[in-house]
Amino acid sequence: MIKPTLVQWNDDMAGVQIVKFNCNSKNKDLGKSLGIKVAPTFFLYKNGDQVATMTGAKVDDLLKLIEQHK
Repeated sequence: MIKPTLVQWNDDMAGVQIVKFNCNSKNKDLGKSLGIKVAPTFFLYKNGDQVATMTGAKVDDLLKLIEQHK
């Protein structure tokens, strides 16, 4: 449901790259190592460092978080 918005942001926001992966059986270990318990979970990184985490598909909150950490 949020995917079209994320695709649009990825196209429109300079300096922002959105990467998606599914926590299915193939990626179970990665999801576990990242501590993902809720879908969707968003991790924001800046200069290789994690700067924020958010769960849930709250578009306005996610946009504010991205803008805050650009």
